[in-house]
Amino acid sequence: MKLITYLVIISLSFFSINAAFAEPEFTSRLWMKYDQTTVDKAFVVVRKNCSPLLDKYLSDIKSVSATVHEQYMGFDKKLKRNVQIDFEVRQVDKPKSIPPVVNGNVSVGHVCHIAAYGGTNPGLFISKEVCQALCGAKPSKSGEDVWVPVNDLRFIDPPV
Repeated sequence: MKLITYLVIISLSFFSINAAFAEPEFTSRLWMKYDQTTVDKAFVVVRKNCSPLLDKYLSDIKSVSATVHEQYMGFDKKLKRNVQIDFEVRQVDKPKSIPPVVNGNVSVGHVCHIAAYGGTNPGLFISKEVCQALCGAKPSKSGEDVWVPVNDLRFIDPPV
């Protein structure tokens, strides 16, 4: 497949937030032909399912970038997913609202990686124990990514 790269900077002003602070910078890279509207819609769902990081603590987020590409997690091929949207969430240098320790781990300075999938088993893979806790998931003590089922992401990659 021919790779096409687009760098799109969009405004998140259409998202409702109950706080008086600026939105983080949001960028997208589409490594395959894909609809930007779908990426935006996926981010709305990710925000709802990664709390308190992407709502209560949003003032401590410097940027969010989304990269769309063919899914590459080999063990996941049996689920017939074709598209993966990776969200990289970067904290500001000196967070004010994120607690310094979360679930027994230092929380400052992390870049959280959240991979969104659709298809027949839609959901999120969240890396890092701190990020898992900040997204409201039960953290993995073994260092593995945590799977969070999210049916509202089914639209990302329609069932094959």
